[in-house]
Amino acid sequence: MHLGYGGILTGNWVINSYIYIYIVNIV
Repeated sequence: MHLGYGGILTGNWVINSYIYIYIVNIV
């Protein structure tokens, strides 16, 4: 689960942050 880091690198940290939170909430 390194979507947050990937978002910072790609510049889409906002979208990836939401996805990360979404996955964390499911788990």
